[in-house]
Formats: sequence, C-alpha cells, structure tokens
Amino acid sequence: MACLRSTRSLRITLVLALVVLALSVTSSFAAEVTTPFAGKAVNGGSVTHEHRGGKHVLTVSTSERS
Repeated sequence: MACLRSTRSLRITLVLALVVLALSVTSSFAAEVTTPFAGKAVNGGSVTHEHRGGKHVLTVSTSERS
C-alpha cells in the first residue's frame, strides 16, 4: 500500500514539473510589443522586447510619415 502511494505521488510530481516547464518555455518565446508612440514630435512606431540567446533584446520600429 505504501508503494502505491509513493508511485502515485511520484507521478503527480512529474506531471506538475512538466506543466511548469511547458508554461515557462512557452512564455519565453512570446514577444512583448508596446502600443504605438504618439505625441507632437513622434507619431507612430513601437518597441518589441524578446529573449534571444539568453539576452534581452529591444527592437525599435520606425514609422514613416506620408
């Protein structure tokens, strides 16, 4: 009976560990993007934040005025 509880506990622990790992990996692939800049001097563009190779990367997009 004790062996059955031990096995069940181990299975639950492994499943929870896999769920946590999957959630952390999935969220690290998502890029965060700001809303477009607005104001008198700037009218458009945004910043994207990503993780690449273990580093934080900010990319600024430009907005061309017509």
